[in-house]
Amino acid sequence: MKKKFPYLEVRGSHRDIGHTVGETFRGRILEKVLWRKENIPGYKDLRRTSQNYFLETLHFFPKYIEELTATAVAANVGIMDLLFMNTRSLYDPTPTIDEDKYVSHDRCTTVVSFNENGPIVGHNEDWDKDNIDDLYILKCSIGDTKFIGVNYINELPGTSASMNNWGLVQGVNELHQVESVGIPKNFIARAILECKSLDQADGLLRRVKQDSGFNHVLVQGKEVRNVEIGGGKVDVIRQTGKPLVHTNHFLGKLKKYEVYHSKSSIPRYEKAVSLVKDNMNEKDMINLLSDHSNTEFPICRHEATLGTLIFEPTKGEVKICYGPPCNGKFDKYTL
Repeated sequence: MKKKFPYLEVRGSHRDIGHTVGETFRGRILEKVLWRKENIPGYKDLRRTSQNYFLETLHFFPKYIEELTATAVAANVGIMDLLFMNTRSLYDPTPTIDEDKYVSHDRCTTVVSFNENGPIVGHNEDWDKDNIDDLYILKCSIGDTKFIGVNYINELPGTSASMNNWGLVQGVNELHQVESVGIPKNFIARAILECKSLDQADGLLRRVKQDSGFNHVLVQGKEVRNVEIGGGKVDVIRQTGKPLVHTNHFLGKLKKYEVYHSKSSIPRYEKAVSLVKDNMNEKDMINLLSDHSNTEFPICRHEATLGTLIFEPTKGEVKICYGPPCNGKFDKYTL
């Protein structure tokens, strides 16, 4: 039988979203919190430090603190434990992994093309394969906004790839950089899910003080904005109607803030750039994201590609595959 990610559909408030996620995945969330308590050196001190991030975030995004709190209560875990889990800058497990293994513990690949129907956005969600059962699909209606995408059960929605009913697609890629105290990047990605335009998302990213930053590939209409964050600064590369690729290293002027990138990031990027083209369709995008031609550093990584999403925002559709796309089956979901 074909495997699929769990699917949740929620309509209501931020509290309703958080409660549903926490109640549905209570056992797994509790398991992850307990593992972190036992395995992260200095856990109590780091959790205490996360209070500084809590106050900054509460000022700008009280509704997302409310959402996270509802998840924690429903999952029967501590609010600060879940906040710490959503404050990645305090604990990044990747540098503790042997350098030779960086390739299999990095994420992700995002590709954009345009055809006669508008943009098509492909995203491989790559991470440690042991986390595949932490992913689920969330379709959410809150106010006049709807969004759908793949998310991690222990994180706020938005840290993978999603699309909303305003035609805005967000693909998130990890960047490794110098950290500071501010609003955790998970909260920034969550806030973008409710933005109605690229300008609104751009303004949000520039207005708040981040503790660190993701790369956000943002697409709406004919425009792509590739947003890299580092050193408390925001760098935006704008393109109209042209293909774009991003993996897990800086492309713009903020590269000086990069601490490291995985061995796979540049080879994946260069291969995807060589394959991306104008007027790609769904099959073309799947073939690109399934590519193994670079056998050492393929785009599709059986040890790391947890799932693949193909967005066509003008149709309000996303196709989602559980596991690597090269041998997986895609299911269609609509807003």
